Amino acid sequence: MRKPDNIVYWQNERPPARFAAALALQQAAFLGALLALPSLFAHHHGLPYEQFLNIAAATLLVTAVGVVLQVLQRGGIGSGYYYPMQATSAVLPAMYLASDVGGLALSFGMVAVIGVSQIAFSYVLPRLRSVFTVEIAGLAVMLLGIGLGQMGVHLIFEGEQQSRISPADIAVAGITFFTMVFCNVWIKSRARMFATLIGLGIGALAAWLLGLIDATDGAQLGAAPWFRLPELGLGGWAFEPALILPYVITGFFLAVGSLGTQTMAQQANDAEWRRADLHAFGRGLRAEGCTQLVAALLHGLPLASSGGAVSQAAASGSTSRHLGYWLAGVLVLFALLPKLMLVWLVLPEAVIGGLLLFLSAFTMLSGVQMVGSRLLDNRRVLAVGTGLAVALSFPALHGGLAQLWPLGAEQVVFSAFAGGLLTAVLLTALFRLGVKRRTMQTFDIAHTTMEEVTRFIERQGALWGARREVVQRAQLAAWQAFDLLAQGGFVQAQPALIRLRTLHDEFSLSISFQYEGRAPVLSPTPPGHDELLEDPHAEARLAGYLINRLARAKVRQSGKLCSLHLGFAD
Repeated sequence: MRKPDNIVYWQNERPPARFAAALALQQAAFLGALLALPSLFAHHHGLPYEQFLNIAAATLLVTAVGVVLQVLQRGGIGSGYYYPMQATSAVLPAMYLASDVGGLALSFGMVAVIGVSQIAFSYVLPRLRSVFTVEIAGLAVMLLGIGLGQMGVHLIFEGEQQSRISPADIAVAGITFFTMVFCNVWIKSRARMFATLIGLGIGALAAWLLGLIDATDGAQLGAAPWFRLPELGLGGWAFEPALILPYVITGFFLAVGSLGTQTMAQQANDAEWRRADLHAFGRGLRAEGCTQLVAALLHGLPLASSGGAVSQAAASGSTSRHLGYWLAGVLVLFALLPKLMLVWLVLPEAVIGGLLLFLSAFTMLSGVQMVGSRLLDNRRVLAVGTGLAVALSFPALHGGLAQLWPLGAEQVVFSAFAGGLLTAVLLTALFRLGVKRRTMQTFDIAHTTMEEVTRFIERQGALWGARREVVQRAQLAAWQAFDLLAQGGFVQAQPALIRLRTLHDEFSLSISFQYEGRAPVLSPTPPGHDELLEDPHAEARLAGYLINRLARAKVRQSGKLCSLHLGFAD
């Protein structure tokens, strides 16, 4: 694990208090922008203004609990990475269904099912390492970025607050976006860490100057109290076994979404990242499940892992888990101060849209890099490509699903992210049928070229989804070994045959050369210049030295049967 160059405050580094407070405020500004969901939930049920404040405050308090559980990492709960959670519209259909049956008591009581299901999935999903591969994790991150970008464009051009698009909306979104870009790219001081906070501030100022902040909203903000203790858990709790399925499905989609978010958090903290740490993923998912249980208790909305928050932390260069405690404190403060809480409800959607577009760029390219880091054969290309196609065309697919399965479409939001990723996971599991971890091919020294050996290694690497640089190193080492055995006279059988065996698991790639003859000596040191000119065996010594440098090499001999084993960490 190595610290990335763009990170100022790494995972376990403690930033100064003044920076930590400002970074926590910046993160809270992003999460607070999603308080529109409690407002939407309250409006759907016709709840009074005070009840909306209770639900919004409870949601902020639950978010604070969630981020503390993640960074605290105690008792097998918490990933140890700084990734907050946010309110999500994916939970609303199931909650609306429950409230129609048994009111708010049932709607919030059943949230505990989401928590229990996520805790259960935290023990199951990490065991499916062969299905949740690096390219699947990369697709998840890519889809998160695409979703952020689509949401940003929607808020700018088709927001709920505007009846028609205006030049002022586009101008405000552009000012917000390019302010963040300028701060992130051209500012070299520590102010670069606060690019999104500066962009939000300047965007809000531009919106006020251009008249996008409604006077009615300003009056509502002015009438809000400064301090108010929320009334939590009012109305009690209820349980209905018939509604378990939609809540479990919702919990599953939130769990799958967490894979992408946690992969982003892991990659942002490690310049040498290779694959998702599914054990940490399981711990993080258990923390999310416990957070949902707290949401059920306090009557807060269920939360999803926030890919946007992780992107913002990475873009600011501050992924320290100690920021989680500061963020929790800021969120608790906002929950007790309704006037500050309502600031985000009057913020124009164009400002939020500019922020989401900025964050989407980092997220999407991170996912593309993950997918591109692996060699992919046709099976893996089909799995990733089909999943991406399903996600991008999901509005049309969702309309067809609503016609074929009306009840399911009402109970659960099959989002573009969930639909695309689930498609890729199922295809990956299907395409694993017939894939062998061990392969063997026999080569005749007299009729084998370098291209045939390297092409065989490349085909196996693509079939297994091995890292590109590992496969390239294995190709070079394999040909060095093959050439050493062939040209050095080590293969003494007639015809001169070499059996090339390969083995791959999630962590290593192995190549074995088996033949009849004598074993080579792999020199730990290279020959000198004079030896290369005078010693006829110096060339073999140099080849043996290069093989030792490229791989973990072992030579064995049992009678006439010899084997040369090359190991590579994947």
